[in-house]
Formats: sequence, structure tokens, C-alpha cells
Amino acid sequence: RLGGANEALVWTRIEYRANSAREAYRTDDGTHWWAATYPEIAEETGLTADQVRRAIEKLLDGGFIRAGQHHGFSRTR
Repeated sequence: RLGGANEALVWTRIEYRANSAREAYRTDDGTHWWAATYPEIAEETGLTADQVRRAIEKLLDGGFIRAGQHHGFSRTR
């Protein structure tokens, strides 16, 4: 359903980090997020930053994750 191995790997990492009390922030509507760059996610998954960017775009397009700006992080979505 997620598309491919890279999407599954990135989604799993996002799910883990977003549910980690030490790493994530919780919003009033109950969603979780954390600030991470493509290179940071790439380092954690073993993918390149470009592979992570493409995987995230596919996950966004498929409705598996949402993106938005949070808590004054002007360039974070």
C-alpha cells in the first residue's frame, strides 16, 4: 500500500519518531510531529536525502502522512 520499500522504511521511521515521547511534539488535535531534515531521516534509514524526499512526497500524495508548519518552525513542514 505504501508504494515501495523506501516509502515503507521512511514511514516506519516517521511512525517511530512521532510516537516517541522523547522526540515528538503533540499538538492540540492529538497529532504528533518532530523536526527532522531529509538528511537526518536519510542517516537514520540508510537512504540518501533525495530518496527520502521522494518517499515523503509519495507518502504525502498517498495520504499516509500530513505536512504542516508547526510551532514557529518557518521552514519545517
